[in-house]
Amino acid sequence: MKKLLDNNLFLRILSVLIAIGLWAFVLYTVKPTTQKVYKNINVTFKGEYVLEDENLAILKDIPLKADVEIKGPRVDVARIDSGDITVSVNVENIKKVGTYSLDYSVKVGGNNITVLSVTPSSSEITVETKKEKNIPLSVKKIGSLSNENEVLNTDLLMDSIVIKGPKSVIAKVVKAVTFVDQGRIRDGQQVEIPYILYDKDDKQISQSSSIKSSFNQAKVTCHILYKRTIDIYPVIIGKPADTFAIDSISASPKSITVVGPQKIIESLSNIETIPIDIDHLSAEKTYENVALNLPKSVSFYDETNKANTTSVTIKVGDSMTQDIPVTYLKTKNTDDQSKFEFKDVFNVSVSGTLKNIQKADIGATIDIGKLEAGEHEVPVTFVTTGPYLIINGSYTAKINILN
Repeated sequence: MKKLLDNNLFLRILSVLIAIGLWAFVLYTVKPTTQKVYKNINVTFKGEYVLEDENLAILKDIPLKADVEIKGPRVDVARIDSGDITVSVNVENIKKVGTYSLDYSVKVGGNNITVLSVTPSSSEITVETKKEKNIPLSVKKIGSLSNENEVLNTDLLMDSIVIKGPKSVIAKVVKAVTFVDQGRIRDGQQVEIPYILYDKDDKQISQSSSIKSSFNQAKVTCHILYKRTIDIYPVIIGKPADTFAIDSISASPKSITVVGPQKIIESLSNIETIPIDIDHLSAEKTYENVALNLPKSVSFYDETNKANTTSVTIKVGDSMTQDIPVTYLKTKNTDDQSKFEFKDVFNVSVSGTLKNIQKADIGATIDIGKLEAGEHEVPVTFVTTGPYLIINGSYTAKINILN
């Protein structure tokens, strides 16, 4: 034993153990006390459901917070965190609109704890009539897709939301907008995104606890489509008045940007208008706001033409008739081994304005797919590069199929 007492290391260890024992004895037997302040504890409202029944709402633009100081045994205080402390204000006795000064009540979820103070100890509570309002919900795209010819198309599960709250707050809200980052979206993806409230001046309104809504996030379905600008083709029905012919047709705008599945968009040669009836037209006329006839699954890219219509101007002139030689004659459904020759070249009677007739280039096509060897007279289909010309009558061509 004497050797151990003479050992400095042993004495040091023994001193530490005695100190720990004395500390534990004091801590759990004597139970020294301590104080601690918990800051920014959220203030809750007790009995708010009573206000709901009275069609009232609390104006809570700035969340109420308080600092709470507690005292108790050091061991018990150490076990307390901010979640164990409740600061509340009782509003269940409020029956009408007004401003009320109400004291805070504090509860601490621990044993042997005393509340020393709450700062502030009270607050003025403003109560207003509760209002309900339906506001539009829209999507705004931010960022960009990797391909400049791609467009993000969004579908909202609901295009409006219902908000409730104090009338002074609800009156300011005119719309809700959710923002979709195009750089993070996949085709066909469904996302839930929080929305932001705005006033009439497009200023953001704080979504404080004063405002309650039918849902807190917008559900958006995203589709990546293909974009392309395509010429507009005016569809004409009817005929101009006697002795008149179409001289020119122009559309303004002459093209429009549309979006849709890539295969469909790439297959389109033009976008047709709804039919325009020009029966008995005898002078230049502009048809305003002519609707466009979009194929299925194709929609307008609104940034280019908000109205999604076109204006079509039709000019007419004096009609005349001339015989024009057929510039070329082609066959279709031809076996590569077949040999044939045309027996003659013929003229075609066309009607139109002089300017358009002078531009005319007439071609003819015949079908010889089922013809046997020998001479045949077959119907002719004409193709003209001259605009707005009428082929008068029907024609046949003589052809000799060789063995």
